[in-house]
Amino acid sequence: MKNNFVGRVFPAPFTFPKRGMRKIKRVYLDNSSTTKPSPEVMCKMIEVNQDCWGNPSSLHDIGRKAKKELDIAREHVADFLNADVSEIIFTSSGTESNSLAILGTINTYARLKNKNHCITTEIEHPSVYNMFKKLENEGFYVTYLPVDERGLINIDDFKAAISKDTLFASIQHTNNEVGTIQDIAMISTICDEHDIFLHTDAVQGIYSDLDVEKLGVDLLTISSHKLHGPKGSSALYVRNGIKLYPVMMGGGQEQGLRSGTENVPSIAGFGKACFTLSLARSNAFLRLNELKLKFISGIKKAIPDISINGHLFQSSPHIISVVVKGINSESLLLLLDMYGISCSAGSACNSHSITPSRTLKAMDLSDDDAFSTLRFSLSRFNTEEDIDYVIERFSSCVKSMRDTHLRGGEDN
Repeated sequence: MKNNFVGRVFPAPFTFPKRGMRKIKRVYLDNSSTTKPSPEVMCKMIEVNQDCWGNPSSLHDIGRKAKKELDIAREHVADFLNADVSEIIFTSSGTESNSLAILGTINTYARLKNKNHCITTEIEHPSVYNMFKKLENEGFYVTYLPVDERGLINIDDFKAAISKDTLFASIQHTNNEVGTIQDIAMISTICDEHDIFLHTDAVQGIYSDLDVEKLGVDLLTISSHKLHGPKGSSALYVRNGIKLYPVMMGGGQEQGLRSGTENVPSIAGFGKACFTLSLARSNAFLRLNELKLKFISGIKKAIPDISINGHLFQSSPHIISVVVKGINSESLLLLLDMYGISCSAGSACNSHSITPSRTLKAMDLSDDDAFSTLRFSLSRFNTEEDIDYVIERFSSCVKSMRDTHLRGGEDN
């Protein structure tokens, strides 16, 4: 079926809710894109900005105070991952951490081990996928593993892709578009057997157990602003004994791997966010899973001809990808925003592209279904009342848009 909705904004004639008529409830369900910094994180950042604003490399009192805050944050992040503090490298973003993991490892070991083959998946975040495309242009061989209709790779496919030249693998922990979780522990066991370095992008896996000892990974990426911390800070876990070639040169901060004066207020907020979530992660997982099931059940009852992307059970509790048949997701997204509901059309990092989502296409969705997909992503601050409101408004918006289309509004 030809996609008649691409490039359209709103089907005319359509009446938007008037903001001045009543107070609109605000429900933020775009937490996979970014999260609102929590109150305790904001307090910590204000405190550090006011009292510990020195350069942590300086030896005077105000510099030592900043260094202490840096050390405390590193301890919190290390505890969140069950890692040693020496294994935590602070960067500016998940994208930078992924770049450092991939380029840093390959630039160190490709010649040393005389290997030039890497393995990844077709549904990686652009910061990983595009890096491997770059490496292909530089003479490396890359295998992009396919996924099934639920977004899972086949472990046998991973085994079959391994050759004597395989040096490195990067397999996403939790997919940012549909929430499917890969069996990283199983993959790490296979990598150990074949002397392959394994990195996982765990930016969206914050409500899962990211114990690096259980996962068995060599490198792991997490990002502050996905767990109610501030933007501008991220971390790369690097297992002790692994040597990385730095991507940025300079003053030698972060064990020489990430030069540049550390963003201490942001990193302190990141540490506070990790500490807070560590105390509540198991309860947050259960509660979010209940909200997710409530949302899915509610919209399935209220809206005909929809489907859910991703794995029903082996998935994150906070990501819900919904195909609304026959509706352009961008138009629906903007209409929901008029009712105070924030979500995204597919991946936030690909939201300005007019091509269908690479992840959804890899999962064998048609172009029409890919362009009809919305992503709702929850946080631990969402409530049952939020979900009830979204189900009600979501269903009414879909009905109105479908009715308008049936009346021929798309041809006006």
